[in-house]
Amino acid sequence: MKAVLAAVALMAACGDNTTITIGFPDGALAFATYKADGGWHHPEATSTGYRIDRAGPYQFVWVCSQNGVLDIEELFADTSDGDQDVAPVIDSACYPDGTPVVSGALGRISGSVVQAGMLSVGSFGTDSFMPDWTYDLEATQGVHDVVFVPEYEASHVVVRRDVTVGDMPNVQPAIDLTAEGTALVPVPVAIEGLAVGEQVVSHSVLVANEEPVQLVYGDATVGVLPSQELGPADYQLVYVSASNGEADEDAYFSPDLTRSVAFIPPPTVSFTTSDTGIAATWAHASVGTVGFELSVSDGTSVIHGHILPSVAGEHVLDLAIDPDIQGFADAWRPAWSHDLDAARVTFKVTALRDHACYATRVTHNGSAPIWGANCG
Repeated sequence: MKAVLAAVALMAACGDNTTITIGFPDGALAFATYKADGGWHHPEATSTGYRIDRAGPYQFVWVCSQNGVLDIEELFADTSDGDQDVAPVIDSACYPDGTPVVSGALGRISGSVVQAGMLSVGSFGTDSFMPDWTYDLEATQGVHDVVFVPEYEASHVVVRRDVTVGDMPNVQPAIDLTAEGTALVPVPVAIEGLAVGEQVVSHSVLVANEEPVQLVYGDATVGVLPSQELGPADYQLVYVSASNGEADEDAYFSPDLTRSVAFIPPPTVSFTTSDTGIAATWAHASVGTVGFELSVSDGTSVIHGHILPSVAGEHVLDLAIDPDIQGFADAWRPAWSHDLDAARVTFKVTALRDHACYATRVTHNGSAPIWGANCG
């Protein structure tokens, strides 16, 4: 089962209290604990998550189990690091493919579209490969922008502002790209650091009312809305990805700040396995580093480990869990018995530099998962 991302935020305060807020749906979080001062402790529950009351380095472990997916997460950090927001660094398997994170009551919006393409209303969307089609879409109640992106030759898009979804169904006038489409502005991207055989794909994203909508795909040139079409709180991002099937890199940036990317070279990583888990060993230069992640997946369970080092040098990220964690269910332990040559093992580096967010991944035994470069 393919997983989508769930948001996890951590804020570390100087002193003896670190608050961890976990954005999983109700009932999904099955277990949480942390290791500090040589022992395992139960974190204090708060209205938004948990609080660690010990200073220094810690290992926070939580388990999410929902919709047949077991997701075990580990975070290695230190309370002396100060305020942190690692929501973009954490990937989670708590949501099934295609299920948006929903908050609030739902309503309905319907209408017709002249051209083939994708229609988005907030976190919800639908599409058609055929022209002259109708839609009847469930969406969160509130004020949204309705965005239509055509299937072929997307040089124009339709953006309808401030459309209300309420208790009563909202029937929209027909969408016709020819009549109300806005021309996109081409943005050429200068790309450095490509490895041999890598292919480049780019796309642009409009974020309006805090709701992201993908606009158009391209290669080294991608289209964005003209600045005069943006609302006061709107912004746009350009994503660029490169892959050769073994390692891949991606980046995102605001076209208002830069229009060039220099990919991070894939690190040299060694993977080792033991009776208790799988570990990654690597060296890095800490220019703009945000975090590192090691992921092990067999299709039914996934384990993620996250570390936020601030110094260059050699590091080890070990996904092993101590056998003495009180409350850690025996049913979760087989997730650690992965065969290194049978499971998909991926190592990810995330960095923020020169107005762009970067990620690079090295995958053992299988293609790299589709994770974005996430810096916050």
